[in-house]
Amino acid sequence: MMGHVMTLLIRFVEEQGGPQAVARAFEHAGLERVDYRFDTAYPEQDFARLLGASVATLGATSQQAELGFAEFFMRVSPELFPAMFRQSGNARTMLERIPQLHRSIPAANSRGALLNKLSIERSGPDELVYRYDSPHRLCLFLRRSCELVLKHYGERGTVTERACVHTGAPACLVAVRFEGPAGPR
Repeated sequence: MMGHVMTLLIRFVEEQGGPQAVARAFEHAGLERVDYRFDTAYPEQDFARLLGASVATLGATSQQAELGFAEFFMRVSPELFPAMFRQSGNARTMLERIPQLHRSIPAANSRGALLNKLSIERSGPDELVYRYDSPHRLCLFLRRSCELVLKHYGERGTVTERACVHTGAPACLVAVRFEGPAGPR
């Protein structure tokens, strides 16, 4: 798992429950507190342990935690990565870039430490379909993040899950349908 995702998870826990919640999450996960590096991949099992411990520490369901983390992630990401959001210019370009961005981080990629969890299954004029195959099964996080990318760029669209590992599919298929600019508010 990329270090920036680990760091954002810790920041989310801290925002929700304070510094003591972060300490409890690390303790519950059986992990030593680490300052994760942005460009470094960390063991997937460490993320799984920290995620599970964070959910328990916050007293949330996994669905509540996924939705809350997606909201947090998309609130802070444009501030952390302003050039990426600005250069993308629209939701489709941003969503098309995400799988490649993760594979292009040199420090992690050079060690082969990243799993290819997210790829573009299909891309047509009005739709993009992701194939999401992660041991973390955070498809609700992915769907909500896609909705929030549309919102960030002031666009209308729908996000649906056509297949899901939670219902026995080998991977999740998440479709984003682009419907144009959002109307006046």
